[in-house]
Amino acid sequence: LVDLGALEIVMRAMEAHKSEPVVQEKACETLGYLVRNRSIRLQVLELEPIEMILGAMDSHPNQAKLQLRACGVIWFLAECQEVQLRLLRLDAGSKIVQAMKNHPHDEELLIQACAAFHRLALEEVNALTIRNLNVVKEIEKATENVPSSIPLRYHARKAKDIILRSSGRT
Repeated sequence: LVDLGALEIVMRAMEAHKSEPVVQEKACETLGYLVRNRSIRLQVLELEPIEMILGAMDSHPNQAKLQLRACGVIWFLAECQEVQLRLLRLDAGSKIVQAMKNHPHDEELLIQACAAFHRLALEEVNALTIRNLNVVKEIEKATENVPSSIPLRYHARKAKDIILRSSGRT
């Protein structure tokens, strides 16, 4: 698919249909599947999708599935420090927090959000930035809102531990 231009088609669709939440959701879903492969992830980053993904989150805050898919893409894209820094400079942390607030009982979204925060906070300087967004409070709310979710508790704990580690607290 990638060799046939799938990435370019997805990016063009996102650009041409910014006001269509279903198109944005499906584009993020497709990117989410593609970026699980490291070599494809590097190709995706060359197309600079971050702004479009974050723009979709901003434009459609009440679309839970779109927010879920966008958090998943962020999780996989935030593999290296350069991309983590770029995401944070473009305010991805605040957008993820807003998604968590807008959809406080959506287990899948909360899992993806916590996983994204864990990946974004791997570098200590990033963890400090994230901690300043009151992310730990939102993570704690998420586990209170969906207390029976073992995957959520797992990802929430990992994210919280790494964020708090940056301040010397555990």
